[in-house]
Amino acid sequence: MEAIMSISESDTESTMTREIDGATSVLERTEALAEFFEAQAREAEDLGRLPLETVQQLKASGLVRLLQPREYGGYEAHPTDFAQAVINVGSRCGSSGWVAGVVGVHPHGLAMGDPRILAELWGEDPDVWTSSPYAPMGLARPVEGGFRFSGHWKFSSGTDASDWVIIGGLWRVRMEPPTAKTYATSCCPAATMR
Repeated sequence: MEAIMSISESDTESTMTREIDGATSVLERTEALAEFFEAQAREAEDLGRLPLETVQQLKASGLVRLLQPREYGGYEAHPTDFAQAVINVGSRCGSSGWVAGVVGVHPHGLAMGDPRILAELWGEDPDVWTSSPYAPMGLARPVEGGFRFSGHWKFSSGTDASDWVIIGGLWRVRMEPPTAKTYATSCCPAATMR
């Protein structure tokens, strides 16, 4: 059996080069902000984090929403479009590009999760950012309705500018051998982290 696949010109057209939902394209917005990102690069480096104005400009550009579902205010863009927008920013300010790339990829993974989490994350504000110190640095204890996490998680790029965090923990399961460990993750509001 032979399969033939043809790709039409419209299939290869980048979502970044046309209007998205009537707004200026994200690529155009990141290009328009090139001088801004270049000018604040030193401040970002000196602070060891993105300045608040940089976070605000990244949010306004829509870059972090490129891989986010349309249903929750995102663009559902192709990953190559996301990568190009990150390159546009990162070529002017490495720190800004890095954080935009790290934080901006989370909507893609989260979109495959429970719709109740998505509604809680982006139902009221599509510009909610999530960070990911999800290495299993803590412990996850099963409780009614889910898990209770405890522990200390290491730094993750973009955490200081994020509204939610994705954390991970190890939990023991009752099976042979009794020391078997399993990994669990949770997405929770950053304000609940103490």
